[in-house]
Amino acid sequence: MRLNKIRRAEDIENFKRTVLNTAVELMREKKNWGMVSVNKIAQIMRYTPPNIYHYFENKDDILFHLCQRGSTIIGTKLRIIEARTFSDNREKLFEMGMQFWNFSVEHEELYDLMFHLRQKKLELDLILPNIKIMQDTIKAINPKITTDEEAFQIYQGFHSLIHGFISIKMNNRIPIGDDQSFQQLFEQTLRRYIQQI
Repeated sequence: MRLNKIRRAEDIENFKRTVLNTAVELMREKKNWGMVSVNKIAQIMRYTPPNIYHYFENKDDILFHLCQRGSTIIGTKLRIIEARTFSDNREKLFEMGMQFWNFSVEHEELYDLMFHLRQKKLELDLILPNIKIMQDTIKAINPKITTDEEAFQIYQGFHSLIHGFISIKMNNRIPIGDDQSFQQLFEQTLRRYIQQI
């Protein structure tokens, strides 16, 4: 009987994962989160909407779980960089910034959901560790920055620079050149910002 419970728990997790993956695939196809609905997800999965409502309150709940997934992906990448040894902490912060660019390329739909749509806010205990990793790196770069408040102000500029560039790229608003030259401009600008810390 215990084995059946475990199997059922695994089945439930697989079902939830499939719902989330189907939502992402639907967004990839439609290019608009507004076109994603519980009914369409259920239709693709060949289930009835009540099957999905049993595990998710509504579409917003599905999107919220996808935001959690994205935050976990980014957090994992940041922790990997945090654990590495760099001769210069500026290079460490640069690598952290590049993870957001890479995430926007590898997980475009999740990035769009997390940073472009107005969503229910993630729990602070999920996003604060990611911010703290970058704040600590900022304090390691410049010993004159001693408080979290000072580090957070610099982080906000760092955050705005990164997401401003990515937003321009994702919305096809690149004024001159191509994607590759725009990425090079992003990297140069990011390095200049970090040098000023």
